Amino acid sequence: MTFFSRPILDDLQVKQSTGDVLTLSGQTRINTISGITLTDGLGNNVVVTASGATAGKVMTYDGNVIRLMDSSLSGDTYFACGVENIRRTPYTGLNMNATTVGSFLEKFFFPDAAPISSICFTTGLNSREFGDTSYIGTNNLCWSVTKCTNNISTICASTGGTGAYDGIIVATGGSQSGLIKHTYSPAIYASPSTPTGSTSVTYRIFAQTISGETTTGNTSITWMNTNYWGGNSVNYIGASSGTTNIAVNSLTCSELSSTGNRCFCNFCVGNNNFFYYTYPTIFGLPQQITVNGLPNNSWGCASIGTLSTYRRCNSNGYCQDFYLLRSDNQITGSFNINITTVC
Repeated sequence: MTFFSRPILDDLQVKQSTGDVLTLSGQTRINTISGITLTDGLGNNVVVTASGATAGKVMTYDGNVIRLMDSSLSGDTYFACGVENIRRTPYTGLNMNATTVGSFLEKFFFPDAAPISSICFTTGLNSREFGDTSYIGTNNLCWSVTKCTNNISTICASTGGTGAYDGIIVATGGSQSGLIKHTYSPAIYASPSTPTGSTSVTYRIFAQTISGETTTGNTSITWMNTNYWGGNSVNYIGASSGTTNIAVNSLTCSELSSTGNRCFCNFCVGNNNFFYYTYPTIFGLPQQITVNGLPNNSWGCASIGTLSTYRRCNSNGYCQDFYLLRSDNQITGSFNINITTVC
């Protein structure tokens, strides 16, 4: 049987002279979890360097060895989860579309801002009465696109009222703005041959960046009918269209509307006046009328002479049939009136 004598290696028994070379062989094991500490004997740390190191490389455990590798924060380390949707609220469904840790963190905390766009009219109202074709074909459609992060590569405009992008604007990369003409078919939108509740046409400005972010600005023109109401002491039910139109023009209240339904809260009829309400026949006959919360079947009823039909042409020359609805008696003061039509 062979015996080995191993001395206790301490600072006194193993001491290397300056200039000597100590060559160790075999396997050295460090049996503490704190590892090994190198000092210069005076309590100062000894710096260990690695030859051939380059910027961005760090000591990394790779399999079963520790070696210099690219830092995962440099953007070069593949990150498979970066192309999956985030599954925690409020980010559910959000996808950074990143393939490295660095790009994922950058996109998550500093996402690209999409460009901003807007479009509006410099002249003319967005809500108009049927027959109003003002400013058609003029340069009064004002648009703008604002660059936020990435350069803008494409700008398109929809100006013809068809929904198609019919105008290409040369993109300069940065923020831009300008004026363009707008058109539409008057026979379809402003003056339809068959009366309808409302028509509308939409104009758009579209922009896209070199990175694919997009923005769309919208504005619309909506044409509607005008309903009128007020008090008058004269009975105009059954009068000629000409006479009725003159009376309607003198009513104190009117509003663009796409329905015949109307609620009048605490409306003052005046002193000893009939209450009148007139609206296009396309909205249908009155279905229910309540006065101060109580149903009233004697208002707006053709069989007892409180409802008639006449032909009205507005100031734009657009003509269609209207109902003229009247209270059964002359009344004085303020009333809560609710009128429900077919539509």
